[in-house]
Amino acid sequence: MKIPVLLKARTGAVSTGEVEVKAWTKNERLLRALKFGGITWGIALVCVVLPIVHFILVPLFLIAGPLMALRTFRTTSVVLGGRGHCPFCQKDVTIGRGADHWPIDELCTQCQNNFSVVKATSQSA
Repeated sequence: MKIPVLLKARTGAVSTGEVEVKAWTKNERLLRALKFGGITWGIALVCVVLPIVHFILVPLFLIAGPLMALRTFRTTSVVLGGRGHCPFCQKDVTIGRGADHWPIDELCTQCQNNFSVVKATSQSA
């Protein structure tokens, strides 16, 4: 789903942009978590045949599997990326993929200035 955003500078300059957010249903999150857990346990199984390092890798992957699967299950959405105009130099900037936590801090690759990306609301537009 694409959502409009505002790119805000500390100086007060504002420009507009758009980001795409991917949200998962509970069933999709469960499938992603099970897949991740299965992959890590599969890696642990493969590591059994490796001499010496299997003493570390197998327990590591057996413990990491459920922990990372739980973390994957708790992730309800992610920002896939987006585009906008830098509030400083007005050149096109790319908003990178990341967690769906707002505001998002970004850096303009043209002028090297930091700005914040916030969701646009009807009052702030």
